[in-house]
Formats: sequence, structure tokens, C-alpha cells
Amino acid sequence: MCPFALPTIPKTPIFGLEAFPRVEAFDAAEVALDSDPERNPGLEDMQTLARRVAAAAKSPSQRAHIDYVIRTKALADTAKAGAIIGHGTVQSGWARPSAVGKYGSTI
Repeated sequence: MCPFALPTIPKTPIFGLEAFPRVEAFDAAEVALDSDPERNPGLEDMQTLARRVAAAAKSPSQRAHIDYVIRTKALADTAKAGAIIGHGTVQSGWARPSAVGKYGSTI
């Protein structure tokens, strides 16, 4: 018998490298955000925004709108960013970007 209790692992969706998540990613946002405290200074506003979008995604009309924005804006912006950050490599199920930023900076 194990002398200690193992932590509960939050259930979050698994997304493949070939298919970006859409609105369904926000279904697990709260459990993911609540599973560990934020350790990166300056990202509190991003966490608050993710929680707001997750709350809005519970409404069917807002959910459809969020999915529309992801499909028409976010995915297009991500594709455009490939020219800046490079396309990287995918090997053995792992993706490695060709360029990475500098921790603590916006570059």
C-alpha cells in the first residue's frame, strides 16, 4: 500500500499537433488554471482573460462566437506568426519551434 496519496490529475482535452484546439479548449480552462498557481509574473491578466472566455463559452451563443473568432482570426494569426517564429520540427510526437523567446521579455 502507498504511504501517501497521489494527486488528482485534472482531466483536460488532448490536442494533436495537426489540429489546433478551438472553443472546446476552454471547457477545461478552470480546472487547468486551478491545478497549479501561476508562477510567471505578468501573466495574471492572461489568466483572468482565459477565465472570462471560459465562463462566456458556457453560453451556446457565446460559444459559437468564440469558436468563430478562433477559426477566422486566431488560427490565421497563428499561421502568419510562422513567418516570424519559423515552422520548427515535429519528431516522435513532439514539436520544437525553430525560434524561442527570451524569458521575461516580449521578444
